[in-house]
Amino acid sequence: MQLNRSTDYAIQMLVYLAKARKTVSSSKLAAAIGVSHRYLLQISAKLRAAGFIRVAHGSAGGMILLKPSEEICLYEVIIG
Repeated sequence: MQLNRSTDYAIQMLVYLAKARKTVSSSKLAAAIGVSHRYLLQISAKLRAAGFIRVAHGSAGGMILLKPSEEICLYEVIIG
């Protein structure tokens, strides 16, 4: 089985957010996983549409998991 690059980064994003357990800015998250801010926003839009994360805009904004990490199935991320 092969994963594409965006799926790999999506998994890295979810792992980072799970460890953080709080809202993380998109710029900090992009730097942490080594992608451009623009690419991170494309991936986060897919994760948001699939119901994995919530995105808040503004000075106190960022990304956070919508459900506990224990309830996220890797298979759902891959097919999502």
